[in-house]
Amino acid sequence: MAPLIGGTAGCLQLAFAAFMFVSPATVSRRWPWELTPLTARTLSAFVAFPAVTWVCLLFERRWSAFAISFETATVGLALVAVAAVRAAGEFDGPPAQVWIYRGALAVALVGLVALQLVQRRARALPEAAV
Repeated sequence: MAPLIGGTAGCLQLAFAAFMFVSPATVSRRWPWELTPLTARTLSAFVAFPAVTWVCLLFERRWSAFAISFETATVGLALVAVAAVRAAGEFDGPPAQVWIYRGALAVALVGLVALQLVQRRARALPEAAV
C-alpha cells in the first residue's frame, strides 16, 4: 500500500513540477514569495527531483534502492526549512498560503525522517533475531 501512495504522490508532484515549468506566471501569482519565470522553472526542477524518486516506488520494492535518495531529499528539505526560518520576513504572499507552505514543509520533513527511521528499524529487526 505504501508504494502505491508514494507513487501516486510522486505522480501528482511531478505533474505540479511540469505545470510550474510550462506556466511559471500562473504559479508566481499564488506563490508565497516573489518568483520570476526563471526562478519558477528552476524551482520546478527542485520539485521534480524527489517526485521522480516517489514515482519509482511504483516499480521498485527494495528500500535499499531508495535509501540514499531519501537521505539526500531529507538533507535538502532540512536546508530549505532552515532557509525558510532565516528568511521568514521575505514571505510576502497571503498569510494562509505562507502557513500552508510552512506546514507542508514541516509535514514533508517529519514524514521523510519517520519513513527512514521505520525502514532502518525494519531492516535491523531480522538481524537482531539471528
